[in-house]
Amino acid sequence: MLETGRKPHHGGRRLWLVVAFLAAVLPASAQYSSGVQATIVDQNGAVIPSAQVILTNEETHVQQTAVANSQGLVQITHLPPGRYDLTVIAAGFSNWQQNGIDIEGTDVRTVYPKLKPGATQSTVEVDANASSVETTSGTVSRVLEQQTVQHAPLVGENLYASVATLAPGVTGLGGSFGGAGSSGSQGTNSFNAEPGFQIIGAGQRQEANEYQVDGTSVNGNSRDGITNLTPEPDSVAQMKLSTDTFSADKGRQSGTLIEVFTKPGTNQFHGTLSEFYTGSGLTARTEFQTKVPRYIQTVSQIEQALVSPYTPPDIPGDLIAMGNVSINQSPVNNGFQGHVRIDHNFHSGNDKFFYSLFRNTTQGGVASARPNTAYVSPNATWYHKIDYVHTFSATLLNEASMSYVRADGNQPAAPGDLPNLPNAYPGGLGTGFSSWGPSGWVHNNWNWHDVLTYVKNNHSIRVGIDVDRQQDLDNFTAGLDRPTFSFANIVDFAVDHPTVQSGPIVDVQGGGTAQSLYSRVLMLQTAPYVQDDWKATKNLTLNVGLRFDYFGHLGTVTYGPNPLALFTPGSGAGQEEQIANGSMQVRGSNGQVVDNALWRFAPRVGFAYDVFGNGTTSIHGGWGLYNNKLGDLAYVDGIRTNPPQFADPNISIYNAGTTPANFSYEASASGPTGFAPPPGIKYEVDPHGGLVGTRIGVGGPQPQFVLPLVQNWALSIQRSLGNSVVIEAESTPLFSDRF
Repeated sequence: MLETGRKPHHGGRRLWLVVAFLAAVLPASAQYSSGVQATIVDQNGAVIPSAQVILTNEETHVQQTAVANSQGLVQITHLPPGRYDLTVIAAGFSNWQQNGIDIEGTDVRTVYPKLKPGATQSTVEVDANASSVETTSGTVSRVLEQQTVQHAPLVGENLYASVATLAPGVTGLGGSFGGAGSSGSQGTNSFNAEPGFQIIGAGQRQEANEYQVDGTSVNGNSRDGITNLTPEPDSVAQMKLSTDTFSADKGRQSGTLIEVFTKPGTNQFHGTLSEFYTGSGLTARTEFQTKVPRYIQTVSQIEQALVSPYTPPDIPGDLIAMGNVSINQSPVNNGFQGHVRIDHNFHSGNDKFFYSLFRNTTQGGVASARPNTAYVSPNATWYHKIDYVHTFSATLLNEASMSYVRADGNQPAAPGDLPNLPNAYPGGLGTGFSSWGPSGWVHNNWNWHDVLTYVKNNHSIRVGIDVDRQQDLDNFTAGLDRPTFSFANIVDFAVDHPTVQSGPIVDVQGGGTAQSLYSRVLMLQTAPYVQDDWKATKNLTLNVGLRFDYFGHLGTVTYGPNPLALFTPGSGAGQEEQIANGSMQVRGSNGQVVDNALWRFAPRVGFAYDVFGNGTTSIHGGWGLYNNKLGDLAYVDGIRTNPPQFADPNISIYNAGTTPANFSYEASASGPTGFAPPPGIKYEVDPHGGLVGTRIGVGGPQPQFVLPLVQNWALSIQRSLGNSVVIEAESTPLFSDRF
C-alpha cells in the first residue's frame, strides 16, 4: 500500500500539512516477528494432541494453520502485529474460538483453549483478555497502541518526544536533546535527520538507546542514541519500548529499545489528511519572555572582571561597552514525510514479501541573535527495506531482509561577506561571531539480516546474523579552515588583540591553507546469534541466547585515498612521559582507528512464569550483557586535521616569545580557504610527526581499546485486573564496566 505523507510549510512560524497517498492494497502485513502459542487441553486439564489451530487476521482475512504436538503445544511464529481470531478444532470436541486477540510487535501471545466434549459443528466462543501479561519472555517492555499514538497530546506531532515517556520504567522529559542542532535538527518535529530525545529507560543514558522502524535500526552512525527517522503518527500502528531486552536477536544497545511498527495494508483503500501548525503568535510566554532583561557593563568593569595580558587601550573607563539580553526565537522548520508500504502473501500464505519506503526532507532553521548568522539547513532521509519470509515446513522457516538508510544535510554559507570573516569569541560575551558553512555530510547505512527459525517439540530456536555497513562522508573544509580567535574581553576585541588562535588548517605537504578536507569514515559490525525459547513446563518459559558482537577496528578514516595518521602514545612510566614520546602513526594498512579487533560475547537469559496458568499473573525477568556501539564522533572530531597530511596551528599570547605579530587576524579575500596561516609557519615535519616550530592540535584514541560493557538485570511482577488494567512492579538494577 501507499501510506501517509506529511508536508510542513512555513506559515507564521511553522506549518505541517499531511497528504495521504492511496493505491491498491495487497492482502498481507509485514514485520514478521510476533507469534501466538497455546497448550490445548480439555476441561480436566489433559492435553489434546493433534488439534488443529486456525489463526485469522481480522483485517486481511489471511489464515495460518498449525497442529498441536504430542504435548498439546502449538506455536505460530513470524506474524505481523495486529488483531486475530483463533479457532481450535479437535475430533470429539466442540470447536473453540477466541476473537479479537491483539498480538503486539515482536511479542508471542499465549492463549488458553479449554475444549468441551461435543460435536465439531458446535462452537464455544470466549472473549479476548485485552489486559494481557507477559508469559513467554523475560523482556520488560510496554506497547503503546494505535489509539494512544493517535489520541495522546503530541508535542510537535512527534512520537518520541510525546508518547514514549508514557511507558512504565521510562523517565525523562522526551524533549529534543543531543541531536545535530547546528545541522538543522531543531525542535520536536518528525522531519529532522539527526534528532535525539530525552528517553531514559532503567536508569540508562539516552546515548545507549536503540531506535528501530519495522525491525530495522535507524540509529545515526555519528552520534550515540540519535535516530535518522521519526515516523509520523498517522503511519504508526504500534510503538514498543523495552527497557530490558533479554533476547540475543534484539538489543545490541543496553538502553531502551524503541520499536515502531507501521500500519499494515488491508483489503480496503485508506489514507489520512491532516494539518498541524504552530507559531509564535500561539505560544504562551513567561514574564521573562515578554520583558527583555538587560545587563550593562562599562569598559572599566569589563577590564576588572576579565583581565587582559595586553596593556589597556586608551578608551574612557565609563564608556558603556557591552549589554547582554536574552532573545527567544522560534526558527522556521518546514518538512515533508512520505511513506510507501507494500505487503504481499503468496504460495498459500507460506511466503511473505514486505517493502517499506520513507522519504523525509526538512528545512531546519538554526536561530541566532544576529540575523545574518542565522541560517536554514536542509536535511533529508531515505529509508528502504525489503523483507522476505519463506516457509519450508510447519516447523522450519527463514526470514531475510535488506535495508538502506541514508541521511544527508548541509550548512549553507553565510550571506554577503560573512564567509570571509574569521570566528571570534570575546570573553564575557555570551555569543561569539562564527559560521561553519558551506559544508555537507552524508551517512549511508546498510543492514543485512537473516534468521532461520526451527520449532522442535517445546523449543523455538532461532539462528541468525546481522551485518551493518556504515559510511560517514563529511566535507567540512569551510568550517575547519576558518580560523578561530579568542579575546580576553570585548575591549581587546575592539582593538584587535587576540589571545589565542586556532587554524586555519594548513596543508603540510603542499604548503598554505588546506583546500580539501573531505573525510571518509567506514564501519563494519556483525552479530551472529542463537536464541532458544523453551517452554519448559506448562507455566514456565525459559529464554536462553548468545550473541557475538564484532566491531572490527571501530572503523577506518581516510582523506581521499590516504589513511589518516593518529596520535599514538610512546614509551614511558607515566601518562605525561608517554605523551611526550608519542608520535603520529597510521594504524594498519587502511587507517584503522584502533589496533585491536573489538569483539565480545553477549549472553542473555530470561524467564517468564505464568503463576496460575491462565494469563492473569506473571513473574518474568532476566540477565544479559550488552556491548554498546560507539558513534564515530567519539573519535573522529579530534583527528580530522592530524599531521603529517594536515596541521591545526595553535598560537597563544601566553606562550613565551609570542607577540601580536604571530597572529594572522585578518579577513579572507576568497572565502574560507583563503585565510592566511599564522606568519612564520614552517611546513616541515619533526620526528614525532608534528610541525617544526609550531604548536598544533592532534588526536587519536588509545591503540588498544576496550568496548563499554553493561550488565542488566530485571525482575517484574504483573497482575491483570481485567477491563484493560494491568498493575506491575519491577526492579531493574544495572552495572556498567569496561573489561
